[in-house]
Amino acid sequence: KLYVRNQTSAETYTSADIYQYDPDEFFEAAMQWEPELVFLLNQKLNSDVWNSSECPVVNATDMFDFLGECGQIFQSYISDIQLASETFILQQGELTFDWDRCANSSDADDRITVDLPWVGKRTYESLHPEAQKRYYTNVWMEDMESIFEKLYNDTLPPNATLMEELRTTSTAIKQATESATGKDACEPNIVGTAWFFFTVMTTIGYGNQAPETSGGQAMVYTLGFLSIIMFAATAASAGYIMTSLFDDIMKKAKLGILSSPIAATVFWGFLYYSWLVLIGSVTDDWKRSRLGEDYSLSEGYWFAYISTTTVGLGDIYLEPEVLVSQDLMVFGLLFLIGFIFLASFLGSLGSFFQRSRK
Repeated sequence: KLYVRNQTSAETYTSADIYQYDPDEFFEAAMQWEPELVFLLNQKLNSDVWNSSECPVVNATDMFDFLGECGQIFQSYISDIQLASETFILQQGELTFDWDRCANSSDADDRITVDLPWVGKRTYESLHPEAQKRYYTNVWMEDMESIFEKLYNDTLPPNATLMEELRTTSTAIKQATESATGKDACEPNIVGTAWFFFTVMTTIGYGNQAPETSGGQAMVYTLGFLSIIMFAATAASAGYIMTSLFDDIMKKAKLGILSSPIAATVFWGFLYYSWLVLIGSVTDDWKRSRLGEDYSLSEGYWFAYISTTTVGLGDIYLEPEVLVSQDLMVFGLLFLIGFIFLASFLGSLGSFFQRSRK
């Protein structure tokens, strides 16, 4: 309760000289008070009889100065808390796990079992982006709280006043927010990085992953360029070898008619487009088991097409956050065979058109 005496000075007071205000009335009245008025703060909240000996007399000017200083510090305190909250929220919105993996391997309840094609069932930490974000957030909060507690205890003066506590708290929150990290919960996402270089080597380049540092860009520029050259030469040779083997087998089986350009084109075209269906089906199962997303076969087929033709539009891709080592083997093999089938199909188609011109 706040008791205000409407006199400038006096040695004795009576209850008739004192006015008691409700909180709302106090703030309204405070806007009209003159600085020379004397404030009396009653510390006995339940006392019906006002006792001047128990009420400290505070000079209004000093009290306004005190409230002004308190307001500035408290405003700074609120601003730092708001900054910390905005920084944390912004950080959560920007969290990606393309290059780092933050899986909670110690939580037995936070695990998933997936059925991999040609590999069988395997159990992994929950690699869903939301699960990784949740785990990273918890570690970040623990780190921030630990840093804040240490800074607060190290910098708080002995017998600190309320103002000093507010200043110390404000500074500690700001520094803890800037220094906190959840990196201790993470490790390099080697599988996701390997898949990125696979998409660079094959020139698929979905666009969902990209290096941001000059060092990373230089690495992709040099190693990526060399890998593209080697892969292009290998893929072309593989397509030529496959068509040559097919022709030789057909001739030995006395089915030479099937080695004709038109028959070879139909054969390799059938194999290629059938292989796209297989890739699409595997992708659909993969998306459902890893992300809980239901993709249609047509979407999976479209993904297979833009991947094996190396168009890589980026509208559908394999999320690197949830890739595991077996996925590199499964999808890598599926794509490589698809490249060979496509190269053989295009080679046969080219031979057909050349034969037609003659």
